[in-house]
Amino acid sequence: MRSACTGFLSLAAVTAALVVSGCGGSDGAGAAAGDGPDPASVMPKSAALYVEGVIDPEGDQADAVRELAGRVLKTDDPARKVKDLIDRELANEAPGATIDDDVDPWLGDRVGIATTNLAGDSAGFIAAIALDDAGKARDFLATQAKRDGDPQRTYAGTTYFVDDEGQASGVVDDFLVAAGDEADFKRAVDTSKGESLADVQAFEDAVGDLPDERVGTLYMDPSAFADAAAASAGDPSASAIVQNAFKDVGAVAGFAQAAPDAATLETRTAFKRGGALAKLAGLAAGGAPELVQELPDDAWAAFGFADLGETVRTGLDSVAGGLGSAVIGGQVTQATGLDLERDLLSWMGDAAVFVRGASMGDLGGALVVQATDEGKAVAALPRIVNALTTRGGVPFSSAQVSGADQAWTATVPDAPGRVVIARTGDRVVLALGEEAASAALQPSGTLGDSALYDRAKDALDGLEPSFLVDGPTLVRLIGEGAGSDPDFAKAKPYLDLLDLLAAGTDKDGDVLRQRVVAKVK
Repeated sequence: MRSACTGFLSLAAVTAALVVSGCGGSDGAGAAAGDGPDPASVMPKSAALYVEGVIDPEGDQADAVRELAGRVLKTDDPARKVKDLIDRELANEAPGATIDDDVDPWLGDRVGIATTNLAGDSAGFIAAIALDDAGKARDFLATQAKRDGDPQRTYAGTTYFVDDEGQASGVVDDFLVAAGDEADFKRAVDTSKGESLADVQAFEDAVGDLPDERVGTLYMDPSAFADAAAASAGDPSASAIVQNAFKDVGAVAGFAQAAPDAATLETRTAFKRGGALAKLAGLAAGGAPELVQELPDDAWAAFGFADLGETVRTGLDSVAGGLGSAVIGGQVTQATGLDLERDLLSWMGDAAVFVRGASMGDLGGALVVQATDEGKAVAALPRIVNALTTRGGVPFSSAQVSGADQAWTATVPDAPGRVVIARTGDRVVLALGEEAASAALQPSGTLGDSALYDRAKDALDGLEPSFLVDGPTLVRLIGEGAGSDPDFAKAKPYLDLLDLLAAGTDKDGDVLRQRVVAKVK
């Protein structure tokens, strides 16, 4: 038996399809992110995670979403294709119903979902779809419930239905609301009559700074996640560590935007000045774009991160404190024979990873670390190699590698090439294959001068890329690994649309801004 609430969850998936395609709405007027009934007004103030979508965008976003959806769905009429898909879905839940006749007349412009009860055995949820006509939505739900035999109940004057899995759905003010259980549904009813997430100042401030022209909104309260993790830890000391780590982190807000050939997600995280995580945010801002630009120009994927040694040191201090960091350092020494500070953190600066190779047979790449103290790196590498050989069982031996002042290689079972540790000047590499090691140490051409880097920077609207992947190469290699897998064959026409993945970060005062872009052909 299919239930009314299960039907609602399918309807939520349908609504998500409308958000993606920009084909929803009943009056054709479209909506900006702040228009119409606000789903956050039925979400509890304590919600740790809230996601919202605009069903029918307006202006440039409407045009961009429709063109992007047309590319992805391979059609000149994405609205019709999405509605056909929706009608097939509705046929499983409400035989005879169609989007045009039975959903569009009451469907509003915004949909939101929030998490609840993170400290419990399983997280709960409250979902809300804004309504243009509450009466028609109420009739739609009642018809489904009658067909499926779901009982009708009433709470504080609000009628709702409960399915055989305990999930509840009903119309609350201007929203069709579904929740993981009756308790959460009742919370939504109570919230609609009092203060809600929409009244929380941190939420108002964080979301209020986002662009009006957006198709999606994200809000996270890290302190609520920390409280939930602490409550479920069952260990007072562990709880204190978790809460201490996040005490300097403010709200996280994000938005999704569309372009005719790309989808963008940007998040903004506020940090309290002077805190350990604020320091980490400062280190993370911008990644390591200069080192990424200096990677070999035949790399098709790269990821850079700033000041590896200081990042690890600050992270340990923020989580474990000074004494805890000393304990962890002692554990590293006991396990490896290495001094964490002397042999690793003291000389490690910016770092980056790259991948090269046009086929699985010639796949290679390296981790590249910029040494902040060349002398310490020179002294530490033999100790690291010895630890890997004697404690790790990887038989490294001295070798001659083109362009390297120090080099060791080892054969590792099932690896497509020899593993290389090498250094020249202030650059240290851990590479797969001697050619990759040489290219990392002394590239003949650099990634920063490549067409791939230019495409990534352009997609990020001028932000320097700290992460980039060439889509066609990635899909080709996945295809080699998948072979004749029928699921991959079905997905390939859509995967072939992927042109580029890119990400970059920067910092504006105490706010860390992170942007991720997926670009299609």
